[in-house]
Amino acid sequence: MIVAGCTTPGRFAREFSRSPQTVQIAVLTTQRLFYAIKNSSGNCPSALREEADSCLLSKSVYLKHIEGKTFLTDYYNALSDELKSLGFNVLDENQMETLFSEKSSRRYIISIAQTELEEYTTSMFPEGDNQNDGQELIDHCALNTWFEVTILDDTVQGMKVVYTNTEVADSVQVHTQEAGESGYFFVNYELFKMTLPKVENLARTTGKKDANAIFDYLMNQYMRSKSKLKNAPNLHFDPRNRWVYRPDKALYTEMSQ
Repeated sequence: MIVAGCTTPGRFAREFSRSPQTVQIAVLTTQRLFYAIKNSSGNCPSALREEADSCLLSKSVYLKHIEGKTFLTDYYNALSDELKSLGFNVLDENQMETLFSEKSSRRYIISIAQTELEEYTTSMFPEGDNQNDGQELIDHCALNTWFEVTILDDTVQGMKVVYTNTEVADSVQVHTQEAGESGYFFVNYELFKMTLPKVENLARTTGKKDANAIFDYLMNQYMRSKSKLKNAPNLHFDPRNRWVYRPDKALYTEMSQ
């Protein structure tokens, strides 16, 4: 971990992180949750529930139990609450007039353009393992989200698309035992299946994580705008310790346009 020092980009990132209360964000939600399945039972291309019902019921393990409206409400509430806890002035779609009437120079519109709940499987054994016969599979559920980000007072950059991904999966414990003095080891894999509540909670955990991704994205945009360094590396704000540092991997991906 590299803590942002006294470099110009780091200074502007810290400047942003210390005054989030001056930032106004309107968050526009969506009522459409797409479902996608790729598991041992077959594939179900990304589609709305009413269009994917037969595939969901026959091929999914978890997604067929997820009610889209409830899931999205939990996600949006967690996202909005975390943005507020980070210090932002958060508005909803009914407060857009307030956003446009303010003269603040730090106004953003975050539109949740698309959400996709995905279920897929992978082999429990490493590739090349002679136990890898395709019978032991790990279930994964992932929430993919695409945001459209508009900086109201920036007429140059235009709208940007930001992608995030969060997943939960079965867990695997690996046990090794030495086979006498032969130098060989026995390796046993133990699979623990995830529960439906864990998948349901993906909405809340992702909402909180995505709020931090939005904070980082806006901070990095502000940093690059102020420093005039378009290729400055992404930084991350740690709200618990109140520091800014360079992460191994960003919480988001900015999509090319």
